[in-house]
Amino acid sequence: MNALFRHLTVRLWLSVLVGGWLCLYLLPWWQNIFGLNWLALPAALIFGVCFGLAGWAMSRIGVALAQRQVNEAAVWERAGMIREAENAFRRSAAFFDSFWISPVSRRSQTRSLSGALARFYLSHFAGRPYTRAVVAAYLANFPQDEAVAESWLEGLLLREVCSSQEHEAVARVSGALSQNKPIQHLLLRFYLANGRIDFDAQQTYRRVWKEQQPLATDLVHALARLLRREAIVNPWALQVYIKAYQTGESESLEGIAAGLSLLPMGDECRSDLAVAEKLVSGLDADRVRQMALKFKPAADTQRPAREMVQPVPRQRVSPGRVTSRTVVGVRATLNKSVQRAVVFARTCFTSFHPRQAWYALGVASAGVVIALIVMLSRPAPQSPVAEAPPAPPVEDKTVVSDPFTIQVAAYLKVQDAQRIVDQLTLNKLDAFWTKATSANRTWYQVKVSHFATREAAQQFGQELKSKGLIDDFYVANYEPR
Repeated sequence: MNALFRHLTVRLWLSVLVGGWLCLYLLPWWQNIFGLNWLALPAALIFGVCFGLAGWAMSRIGVALAQRQVNEAAVWERAGMIREAENAFRRSAAFFDSFWISPVSRRSQTRSLSGALARFYLSHFAGRPYTRAVVAAYLANFPQDEAVAESWLEGLLLREVCSSQEHEAVARVSGALSQNKPIQHLLLRFYLANGRIDFDAQQTYRRVWKEQQPLATDLVHALARLLRREAIVNPWALQVYIKAYQTGESESLEGIAAGLSLLPMGDECRSDLAVAEKLVSGLDADRVRQMALKFKPAADTQRPAREMVQPVPRQRVSPGRVTSRTVVGVRATLNKSVQRAVVFARTCFTSFHPRQAWYALGVASAGVVIALIVMLSRPAPQSPVAEAPPAPPVEDKTVVSDPFTIQVAAYLKVQDAQRIVDQLTLNKLDAFWTKATSANRTWYQVKVSHFATREAAQQFGQELKSKGLIDDFYVANYEPR
């Protein structure tokens, strides 16, 4: 999670720096064409593109640097310099834990790095607790790697104690490689060595037993002892008991007797029951029943049918009275609702691929950013009692003998023109503005005084410019105000 925060922080800073520089050059052009109303749209688009490109570039650089270290580790390993190869692998893993690689790229590139690291550790440091955890974590996430799984399982058979993480990885491998016969044989040995009889273990036992290739005698005996210890009787277990008894495991006769007594005569086990009957034909019937008693369920767990169907008298409950049965019913309803909510949330969570979840999160974040930019860029609403813009001077149709004036500025808003007029008026200048329309636009032109000749207007404008009162000017025709 820290790597994710570091990646997003660096990515946001790069987006702000590059996006801000691009906005300085592109937004004025946009403003001249479309005005200020839609200025937030190109800004959001620029920052979104910069954010995406920054993540793509950072991930490409990080993956390239990590892959370079993996290649270097392979060279060191071939040269027999194991310590240097291990250090190179650790440097490669450090790139994945740094800010370079995005979460989406990290998930897609993790398999190649962790696979190479798992193979390296299995070859040289298989007994270390840290390396065992690394290999188990890799197989828990990528159990389809047959080569690593087979080598790892062979090493597990040499250990007496395995961690819970390794047992979880074994379960993932068992489900993912159910068609791989060598791995299923290794899994059977592992489950037998750990005395496991859970659902996953029994499925593996069944898969291996149904193969055409017979099991070794010691495995058949161990499996029969395990099934007999757990008092398991079914058509498949009966086959195991018969095979173990025929190969010298005399105690399996109890399982054969139990199968003969408890299993119904059906097509699935008809032939096996016939074999079982031949094997126990020389025994007394009472002895066969005694041997089968170990596999029967306890008698007190089965209630008589008459006792189960007895109706329970219903009790009337007054509206204000709460009984223990009501409390139990409410608790059961609440528990059922909570379980349904948990199942629904788990289904919703697992129905999305992690990459799709990241994409959805990115789109939602971009939408929030765009909405905030649009809200912040909107002009503040004006008060209904706001002061009205100043009215233009009343035109006077009086004929003026001075035909020239100087224009010092032009604006698209009357407020800007009036502001300049007020500044020039404070400097005791005869400033005014006029309205002109051209190219489907209205301009408010700021002008100063009027003159009889063009030379006089030119000389007066130069004086104002030298004093710093105006930036520039040109001589125009004077129109009465």
